[in-house]
Amino acid sequence: MQCRSCEQCYAQTDPLFNPATLSSFSSVSCGSAQLQILPGTGCGDVGKCDYSVMYRDGPYTKGVLVLEMLTLGGTAVQGIAIGCGHRNSDLFIGAVGLLGLG
Repeated sequence: MQCRSCEQCYAQTDPLFNPATLSSFSSVSCGSAQLQILPGTGCGDVGKCDYSVMYRDGPYTKGVLVLEMLTLGGTAVQGIAIGCGHRNSDLFIGAVGLLGLG
């Protein structure tokens, strides 16, 4: 998802995600399990978990991982890792982000 404060963002139809306004939000720290298992992640200079993903056809997203609550079909799951993008190319033509359930 594109997040505030965005250094390089494409135009999207909805406001930028602002995790700082949510009580369920937390940062992923450098010592977390998510950092160990997710490809394209590393420890940033401020102790937060950075991510970088480049898609085969050129689009990319770079930012920090955050933990957030995700609600699907009335069921809430806490602690879902979400990429909070601060530098993004035009990935999804106006869409807020991409969710992969696999």
